[in-house]
Amino acid sequence: MKRDLSTKAMTRCRDIFSDICNVNLFADERFLEPEQLELIPSDTVYHDAEGQLREHRMDVRMRHIMSNTEIAIFCLENQSDVCRTMPVRDMGYLYSSYSEQVQKIKEQNLLKGISYYTKEIGDSQKLKPVISLVLYYGTDDWDAPRSLVDLLDIPEEWRKRLEPLIADHPIRIIHLAAQDEETRKKYQSDFRHIVDYLAYVRNKERQKLKEYMGDKRRKVAHPMEYLDLMHAFTNDSRYEKIAENLQENGKESEEINMCIMLDMLEESGIEKGRREEMSHGICVLVGTCHEFGVSIADTISRVAANFELPVNEAELEVKKYWGVSTVLK
Repeated sequence: MKRDLSTKAMTRCRDIFSDICNVNLFADERFLEPEQLELIPSDTVYHDAEGQLREHRMDVRMRHIMSNTEIAIFCLENQSDVCRTMPVRDMGYLYSSYSEQVQKIKEQNLLKGISYYTKEIGDSQKLKPVISLVLYYGTDDWDAPRSLVDLLDIPEEWRKRLEPLIADHPIRIIHLAAQDEETRKKYQSDFRHIVDYLAYVRNKERQKLKEYMGDKRRKVAHPMEYLDLMHAFTNDSRYEKIAENLQENGKESEEINMCIMLDMLEESGIEKGRREEMSHGICVLVGTCHEFGVSIADTISRVAANFELPVNEAELEVKKYWGVSTVLK
């Protein structure tokens, strides 16, 4: 769930969304510009074939507008793991987006007192194209179906006869960790940092991973989204601490240098080490006092004095390590 929310938060940034589409759909042509994109609700409500209301939810949808004219709708779906039914899910996303458009046109027609009955919409009324893209963040290869036909159980002796009759639905799966360096260099947003990290982890390139974190040329325009995503990927609480620090200092929206972030990570690690070292020392002292019959009150005093802690904090630490069979009063 943490990964799902963090990837969604990052790809909702218009500069990142446009960057992903330009690199993976338009061969790095700067076709989409951030200011041309409008975030639209990710859930679509439409009427199915029986007239029943249905809801479909995808990760991020953006409307592309140029010169006050809507060009297309782009949909991004973030996947941390392989999904074998992805072709069917993708078909559902497209169907719901198109159905939503049909419903809006019909509602507009009714407001004008126009009804096309069985035709549903007028001859000149058209739908906007909907383009979908699946971003796969896993390190293992995508070994699941990439099209509807891949998912179908067709007897081999019938395959040649049936396949030409099937309206296949291929999906665009972008395996981020498998993208080569030339492709990764095309990213111009914070997403470059993400794809590089995923590639270094997949390829076990520790030295490059170290250089990546210490590269002064790397800037992070969306530090909170980046830190949330890195925390989700690594489960390293230091990223969470840095995010808290930025918020406390009112810098959560400011661009940050990757090298500065590395310094903050190291400082957080040192502080964590100090805390762990102190906890170990307290544990040893409390164990010794308990073993030799020193009262809990005297033990609290000793911990407070030796580790320069307020009495109330020392009491909490002592109670944490005091003998299990001892009743604390």
